[in-house]
Order: sequence, then C-alpha cells, then structure tokens
Amino acid sequence: MNHIEIPARNIYKEYPGEWGELTIEQASYAGELLFMLSKGELDVDMFRKLMVDRFINHVNQRAPRMDRPEDEDRWGNEAKLMETVNFFFKITKNKKTKKEEFEILPCFTENLIPRVRAGWRWLYGPGNFLQGMSFAEFKDALECCEVFMREGDINKLDELMAVLYRRNLYFVWIRRRIVSFDGNLRVRYVPEQRFFRKKKFRNVPVGTKYMAFLYVMGCMYNLRTDGGGDGIEINGVECRTSILFNRKGGNDGGSEGIGLTGVLFGLAESGVFGSLHETADTDVWDVIARLLQLEIQRREMKS
Repeated sequence: MNHIEIPARNIYKEYPGEWGELTIEQASYAGELLFMLSKGELDVDMFRKLMVDRFINHVNQRAPRMDRPEDEDRWGNEAKLMETVNFFFKITKNKKTKKEEFEILPCFTENLIPRVRAGWRWLYGPGNFLQGMSFAEFKDALECCEVFMREGDINKLDELMAVLYRRNLYFVWIRRRIVSFDGNLRVRYVPEQRFFRKKKFRNVPVGTKYMAFLYVMGCMYNLRTDGGGDGIEINGVECRTSILFNRKGGNDGGSEGIGLTGVLFGLAESGVFGSLHETADTDVWDVIARLLQLEIQRREMKS
C-alpha cells in the first residue's frame, strides 16, 4: 500500500500500490479509465492523475496558477503521486526517441470484481487464478478475449461476462455438508447459453467488463511466465506452465482459444476425463496438469 501524509492539510491516506490491493469500486473505475486509455480517449498522464485523485479523494476545484510558488509545489507533488500508480503499466524506454513508453500490463491473478449485479440478480465469477473454472469456460473466455483484442468489438466483452459470471447454486449451505460436493458454488457452465445470456450484461459498467478481460489476460500472463519465473504450484508441485502456453498458435494453427478446442476433442478421444461433455466440465487445473504430464513425456521420448 502507498501512504500519503500532508499534516498541513490534515491529509492522511493509504491507497493501493499494486493490482491486488484495489477494492471492487476502485477496480471498476480503473477498468473504465484503462478502457478509455486503450481507445486513445485518455493519455497516460491524465489516467495517472485521475486514478490518484480517486485514491486520495481529491477534488479539482480550480486550475492552479503557475506563477505562484505554492501552485508550483502542488504540481510537483501531483507529479510525484502519479509515479506511485505506475504498477498499471510496463514501462520501457524507446531506443530512438529515448522517451518512456507505457503498456497496460495486467500481471495479477486475483478476480478483483468477484460479483456483478445484472438486472435484479447478483452473478458470481471465478475465484483467483482460474479457481472454479471448467476447461470449456477457460477455452471460451480466451476466445472472447482474442476476438476483442483483434476487432475491438465491445459485444465480445458482454459475451465474456456471460462466460465468466453465473448465479450461485441453490441451498449451498446444504450442499457443503455432502461428502461428494466438489466446492464449486456456481451453476454448471453451458457454452451454448452465453450467446443469449450476454444481453444481461449490456448495462454493466464498461469498467467492470474491461476488468474481467484484464483478469483473464493476467492469468494468461502468469501461465506464460511461470508466475513471474518462480513456477506455478499445482497439487503441491512447482510446474513450468510456459512450455504449454508459449507455443506459437494453437494446436490447429489458430489462437490460444481456438487451439484449445483441439485439446478438448483430443482429451475426449483419449477418455482420460470421460466423454466430450465430461472433459469440458473438468476443472481447468486438472486439464493443465494432465497436459503438462503429456508434454513432459513427449519431450522425454524425443530426447
């Protein structure tokens, strides 16, 4: 967390210093500004100023006059505060222009907006780092993100929300007492329903929808980089998931989302997780663990 203390104005604030420290309201607001930034409707400096203003509850009441020393100090302090929200970006220096370049880098795995209100009902998303997601849900979420990145179609964000957010099961408190309960609190994901369910999310704030997109991208970033280089723990074992997700294209030469369709059919044919529908319902981490096992065996045989 960042801390700011200005005793002369009786200001003592604590505000987020990384993605995972954002509240639900802050995450939705940040998502809206990042969406505008990605569309070119904001520049980086304006984004950073508006985020700091929201974090410290600062209201701009007048334009400071630069001929006054106190106003110069005020601008200097704001410039310093703006540097504290650089965690939203990957900052590199252009070799030709020598200027800093800011790239939105979602490196978090927390679902910062675990629930949304669509109409009169609360709908719930997956847990942190794909917890509670089926393989079919993961595949369809990647496909929505890939199309949104390529075409910029905001309708794909509505579809992504329809993939990720569903109502909870009824009588969860009873289900938790059943030995066979798998811990998944949401209703089963049915791929075909996302096409007509997406209309439920049209009035959901765009910042919330864009943050759901960044959540999926953050999970993929960590899968590709082995959680920042330390490896990802699966069933108590440190695994290098980058060997699966750093291939160029999918199994059928397409995107990650489309390529996983081939994986789904391949696993169904092998019968490891049962039929096609049973494989689609399998927890995504069980599938990743199996794919890692197969990839390691393939490399050992090749060597």
